[in-house]
Amino acid sequence: MPDDWNEMQNHSIKLKGKNKSFRSAVFEAVSNAENAIKQATSNGRIFSFDRFEKEFLHQESNAGFLKLFESHLKTLKDEERIGTFRSFNNASRAFKKFRGDREMEVFDVTPEVLKRFESFLSSPQRSATLKWKASSSYRQ
Repeated sequence: MPDDWNEMQNHSIKLKGKNKSFRSAVFEAVSNAENAIKQATSNGRIFSFDRFEKEFLHQESNAGFLKLFESHLKTLKDEERIGTFRSFNNASRAFKKFRGDREMEVFDVTPEVLKRFESFLSSPQRSATLKWKASSSYRQ
């Protein structure tokens, strides 16, 4: 984390790696909190922490597995972890192809789904190179 909070907040200062990722995460959380406050106080309702918490947590739970995967990819890229980014990006693309680009809830990613995904990666229509990469990377 940056040593100086004011430096982190100053967008004219270019940050790299973890500091850049930290800045993005903080400002995304602030934006989500502001949206939750708007929802919690819509229609003239008085603010309550219970309603705010429900609205704020509801935003996070609406993110499906693929969206969360994309968010993690962005973090890896922001942290300049290029090798890990490439591996995860390949896994993401393969999973999207497996799912036909259909989103799914995080809770629906079960051992059964992962076994079907593993079978998909091993299927004859997959290239030999991708199979090798898949079996070494995605099973980890």
